[in-house]
Amino acid sequence: MSTPSPSRGRPSLAVTRRREAIAAFLSLIAERGLDTVTLDDVAHRAGMQRSVIRHYVGNRSELIVAALDELVDGYRGSVVETIGESPSTEVLLDYLFGSHWYRDQSTADRALDVLFREASRSEAMRDRLKMAYESFVTVVAEALLRDAREHSTHLTVEQALATAYAIVCLAEHNVDLQSLGFDAHQADSAHRAARMLATHAATEWPSS
Repeated sequence: MSTPSPSRGRPSLAVTRRREAIAAFLSLIAERGLDTVTLDDVAHRAGMQRSVIRHYVGNRSELIVAALDELVDGYRGSVVETIGESPSTEVLLDYLFGSHWYRDQSTADRALDVLFREASRSEAMRDRLKMAYESFVTVVAEALLRDAREHSTHLTVEQALATAYAIVCLAEHNVDLQSLGFDAHQADSAHRAARMLATHAATEWPSS
């Protein structure tokens, strides 16, 4: 991807067109799902020629992967902006189990749901999503380890990663179930369960 022009201090034409094409694609799949969206649809929504999309992004498969990368980078940036680089476990859990994940879902949220389902048919997408979730599990594990050091509690890296994986799974499926209409107090129960996992990480998880 091109970098912003230092002389003008704004994104190059290549970056701008690429972002416009990806934004148009994400808005379309959030509205309609993936299967019916064509490059012609994206071109029409973005107000550009199909050939421009192919030049700056690629074919439809490449556009799908580029869109996923854009979403992952956006979520990563949003997490850091909201809770900082080194959040405590409590701050992180409040964020993971917050109602913002399932109330008034954004275009990005709906588009990610669509692309997540598509990943079952694409090894490249599976690899990217797996890397993204591995990174998120690591963030949670690092928070657990920081808290353990602060409280002089023994916690191995393996225990922290195992606990973090369980917490991320709980948070992800909580969003899915809340989106189906489960009561908010059940989300609170999931939040409390995650706190219990974090609290008992050192004693309840095996180290090997």
